[in-house]
Amino acid sequence: MYQATAMKLQQQKRTASRKLEESRWRAAKNEPPTDDVYTELHRRERDRVKIQETSPSRRGTESRVASSLIRTTAEPRPNAYIPDVAHGLGIPKPYSSLAPFKPVEAGSTMRHYRLPKPPAIVI
Repeated sequence: MYQATAMKLQQQKRTASRKLEESRWRAAKNEPPTDDVYTELHRRERDRVKIQETSPSRRGTESRVASSLIRTTAEPRPNAYIPDVAHGLGIPKPYSSLAPFKPVEAGSTMRHYRLPKPPAIVI
């Protein structure tokens, strides 16, 4: 087992030293050390140029437009309610911590519960 591990480590060492020699040879000829480095450099440069082309104000409008294009099946929830016009001017009031809520519909597990039977009242 130790011999297999030693042979594997020696192979990794030989591979790494070949890559190092090749990188030194390419660096001496003013080339990128590996082809992967060259493609990574181009990708990062392309991303940097793309970010610079997009102005800060344009980025904000794009995010707002994108958020309005999201399709959802949820009901829109108001963040304020308008009281009766008879009692006030109809100005929306924020909900605060005591906000009214919409109760959820009874789930499928409710069929397992028995409705309470009130006892008969004898007078």
